[in-house]
Amino acid sequence: EQRAAFNAVQSGMQGFGAFLLYGVTGSGKTEVYLQLIRHCLEAGKQALVLIPEINLGPQTVERFARRFNARIALLHSGVNDRERLDAWLAARDGEADIVIGTRSALFTPLKNPGLIIVDEEHDASYKQQEGLRYHARDLALVRARQEHLPIVLGSATPSLESLHNAHAGRYALLKLTQRAGGAQQPRFLRLDVKSLPLDAGISGPLQQAIRQTLEAGQQVLVFGHLADVGGHLALQILFAVGTGECRQRPVIKRNKRQRQTRRGGGLARRKWCKCHNDILNCLTL
Repeated sequence: EQRAAFNAVQSGMQGFGAFLLYGVTGSGKTEVYLQLIRHCLEAGKQALVLIPEINLGPQTVERFARRFNARIALLHSGVNDRERLDAWLAARDGEADIVIGTRSALFTPLKNPGLIIVDEEHDASYKQQEGLRYHARDLALVRARQEHLPIVLGSATPSLESLHNAHAGRYALLKLTQRAGGAQQPRFLRLDVKSLPLDAGISGPLQQAIRQTLEAGQQVLVFGHLADVGGHLALQILFAVGTGECRQRPVIKRNKRQRQTRRGGGLARRKWCKCHNDILNCLTL
């Protein structure tokens, strides 16, 4: 599937073409990007890669630097003005082979443009809500058409408008349905707790799953629906999945500073017995 996706884009590298790379998490979309960029660089052209968030910049640059002996420019609001100017000039003068950046990097001039990639094209971060309002993904398509470039929109959860455009024939739909390296898809279980008895707010099947995971020496990641439920949720889990040998009641110690900044409460571990501490150490909330 990766080879087919690469070949489909490669065959259209001489002009405009929009490709929606619809791949499940872990299917190797980034590897397809890297192979396309390699082909672009071998042709003596530049590649523009848009990412949705600033914090993805360093790891993206590091991964690309490990793969290519190329000049990489990073553009986003987190770099200082001098670094941003240097990257902008390097891209304009053709001294940067790969330009990586958030939505504003779309406006970076390229001397020899050859490819545009929009990673996580569904992400709302590509939409500028203040000042000059625009959607970087949509403008990237406009730029690709004007400069006669192929553009790849990648996502594990494409936006509805992109899926519609793909089914309408405006984009070529490329699917990666299998995880790379033979990795297995996670198993999802949805519980309707309306009809289930709850113990300290936790359903029986969830208690059993957490207890089995902890007994296996593994960790549990629990997501709450609000930022300030962490402490309360931890106590509920402790009451529900405790060993039953300990009757000590864990307590929440409120921290005024934390409550002001995070609307949450800190957990006083020192007041807990070893039984409860051992359980908490395996929980991430």
